[in-house]
Amino acid sequence: MRILPSLVSLLLASSAALAQGDPATAPSMPGAGGLEMPAMPMTEPLSKNWTAEETSPEAAAKGSAALTKLVSGYTTPAAIEDKVEIIMSVPGGDQKQELGIAFGPDGTARLTAPGVTVTRIGDDLFFEPGEVKGKYLKITRKGSLEDAISEAFGSAALPLPEIQLRGGKAAEAPAALGSMFVAEPKVVGFRAGANGGSDVVLLKGEGGGEIEASIHPTNGRLVIVKYLAVPPGAPEGFSIPITLNVTSTSFDKDLPSPIAFDPAGRKAVSSMDKLQVSLDTGSAAPTFKLKDTDGTEVDLEALKGSVVVIDFWATWCGPCMKGLPKVDEFAKWAKEGGKAVKVFGVNTMEQEEGDERVKKIGEFWKKKGFAFATLIDADNKVSGAYGVQGIPFTVVIDPAGNVADVHMGLSPSLVEDLKKATEAALAAKKG
Repeated sequence: MRILPSLVSLLLASSAALAQGDPATAPSMPGAGGLEMPAMPMTEPLSKNWTAEETSPEAAAKGSAALTKLVSGYTTPAAIEDKVEIIMSVPGGDQKQELGIAFGPDGTARLTAPGVTVTRIGDDLFFEPGEVKGKYLKITRKGSLEDAISEAFGSAALPLPEIQLRGGKAAEAPAALGSMFVAEPKVVGFRAGANGGSDVVLLKGEGGGEIEASIHPTNGRLVIVKYLAVPPGAPEGFSIPITLNVTSTSFDKDLPSPIAFDPAGRKAVSSMDKLQVSLDTGSAAPTFKLKDTDGTEVDLEALKGSVVVIDFWATWCGPCMKGLPKVDEFAKWAKEGGKAVKVFGVNTMEQEEGDERVKKIGEFWKKKGFAFATLIDADNKVSGAYGVQGIPFTVVIDPAGNVADVHMGLSPSLVEDLKKATEAALAAKKG
């Protein structure tokens, strides 16, 4: 499960591409194409402007003591609300994104990120989508807030040191500051704030990554965290400057808007796919008439009585290139089994238009030799009607013309998932 801000997802995918040479499997957005690591200018180490005295063993000890106070700054108040601006410096200009994390009494917490709000109450995590209203997903995860959110968001940490700092373990403070940007950081320096300014702790991690953490002189919490991030497998000299600007407010008893979740008037869904899309299982699938690469028109209404599987894709979409062979495997299974199943690709979100696009897609499809046809969503109206925001996006439509299942992104179990949904839809028809 991955609901990560796009800026953070970009860094993760770039890191994975460097380390493994493998594109991300999450849904791709229009124009994303194959992820390529941008050419980055040389960036001077953060430690270059630190003196020998500021990086002495005595200074490092003071830095460790400052991190102990930092943990206290996040554990002492009954409630805290941090607003975090993330700035990633890349060629062409800075990329910015805002996140928020709030902690209430009794272990409650609320995380806000573009496209999602996550509320923690007891052992329950409630996910609310930003754009698709009226739905929520409940997941129960025991353990600390850090463990629960990390498990729910996948193996990658979130770029919010506060989550781990609120846990109250001073020994884990360096790792908390490292977050997803710098691995295995160790305190190597300390600079005392002048004239009431912030104290600054310098940390260095594996692979050359560095951190400067500025701590507020009064409330003892973060003000600015500067990173020099070096993704695993990056070429020599490659690094990404990242800055977290933090606005932190504490409260003696509780937040002005206490953390709570009311499911009234909302529909509970069973998976993240169903949370993030506007299609509801059981609702009527939007009808369409589209032509395939040979010019033959396919009318969804005329296919009632069969299960219809449609897979939205584009030539620039890396995950789609991995997903189409899986759809092809499923289509061959259905055909060989004599099942009443129709499978179609739906090409969408391409840059080319008109005859140029038809020719391009036709040549691509012929070269691949897939066992199913692809339709062309020339004006993207069908993808819009289905609420497609990222691809691949696969929909199973039952014989009555209703949505039976939805899959967003590339799942390793896609073939088996499609078989299961299809068999269920066919069995329901017989019943």
